[in-house]
Amino acid sequence: MRRKRFSWVALVGIGFAGVVAVSGVASTLAARPTASPIELVFLARHEPFPDPPFTAVRHVGTFTSGPPFCESGTAEDAGWARHGPKSETSVLRDYVCADGSGSLVLWIASLPAEHRGAGSEWRIEQGSGRYEGMHGRGTSSEERSGGNTQGPATITSNGFAGGADTTAPSLAFTRVIPTKVRRPAGAYSIRVTFFLRDDVEGPPVAYKLGVTEGRRVLASTTGTTAPGPVSTTVQIQPSSKRVRSVDLRLHGSDWIGNEVSTARSLKLPR
Repeated sequence: MRRKRFSWVALVGIGFAGVVAVSGVASTLAARPTASPIELVFLARHEPFPDPPFTAVRHVGTFTSGPPFCESGTAEDAGWARHGPKSETSVLRDYVCADGSGSLVLWIASLPAEHRGAGSEWRIEQGSGRYEGMHGRGTSSEERSGGNTQGPATITSNGFAGGADTTAPSLAFTRVIPTKVRRPAGAYSIRVTFFLRDDVEGPPVAYKLGVTEGRRVLASTTGTTAPGPVSTTVQIQPSSKRVRSVDLRLHGSDWIGNEVSTARSLKLPR
């Protein structure tokens, strides 16, 4: 099976402006709004880039995986780009199945973050063969062998993958209870309960709650949760006793990045 190699120069020129469009009739996979856990374990060595004028090294090696992808194959860094002089380097990584079933190209958002082990976000840029139309995203991190920065490394990419999903989660406030606290003076505790549910079962959904006074952010909290009711508590301290109300802004996003938001005003007790 022959596969199209990426142009290094073209990648640097165009950057990564969204998901690559896949032409043709949508596959069965792309038509199913489902998502399953996926893990790609890349046993990598460092080699020089094959095309001048690049002098840095890249990852080359083999990988193992499992459903909804193939069991094993070869992998390599196929191109990289920086969005600006001070931005971190992003990488396109090519995973080709040994059984000939197809391939995936992952966009690694931050190569330095992956190296540090803290984890970089990734998403599927393109699929071929049986995996045409597959979408996915998650976190990728590297573990070096023996502390050698140029030696073998294990790069693990975990997340969720599945068919196309263009539907944002459902999100709504269900209960908001503000309480004036004794200390510090003028502070309030706000208990917020909301409902967050996605149309795709399995992956967690993410939320961000912010409390604002005009343009001033008084408090914020983020998290991930299984779909359903969620409760959280934030503490705020308005700028003065004359402030009678604040605004609550709630955002939700699903496994693939579809977003939804809602807001409401809250009167503070005296």
